Amino acid sequence: MSSQRLTEEEARQVLASAIPIAPREGSSPVRIADVVGHDLEGTHHVIALTSNEHRSLLLFLSTQCLGCDELFRSAASPEVLGVVSPDEVVIVARESENPEELQTKVGTVPCVQSDQAFREYQVTGAPFFSLIDPSFSTVASEGVAWGADNIARAVRAAMEGAPESETGRLLSQGDE
Repeated sequence: MSSQRLTEEEARQVLASAIPIAPREGSSPVRIADVVGHDLEGTHHVIALTSNEHRSLLLFLSTQCLGCDELFRSAASPEVLGVVSPDEVVIVARESENPEELQTKVGTVPCVQSDQAFREYQVTGAPFFSLIDPSFSTVASEGVAWGADNIARAVRAAMEGAPESETGRLLSQGDE
């Protein structure tokens, strides 16, 4: 083993290329991924969750889901969902959703249509939520979005250091 030390310049280069790794995992084995899709005007849109410095609550919703109506309304008042500034709420919808219908439901809440996000976050249907916390390498908390109170409890628990997931997950070999 060599006992050579890096020069100051070499050390700077190594540190500049280093990618920070979140020190702990959330309650889910699902890895955090950027949400890539398009906004309601059809413009390519990316929500960079892998480099965020604040928490994001992803609400996977549908205009065809009766249970989603309360969540669309609650998203406009993030504190109802346990989300406080600078943290954010983002609505994620399938690409097959009608953008005009979505617009009437989401108001000013950010919304991305992305089948890719449904796949990457392993969401099979609405309503579902995933809490992304940059201090975790995986989803901090997730589950079926039974209502605003249910989500707020899960968000508060995660923020208090006790993240939980009501969704049992089995890792496939590619997820390890």
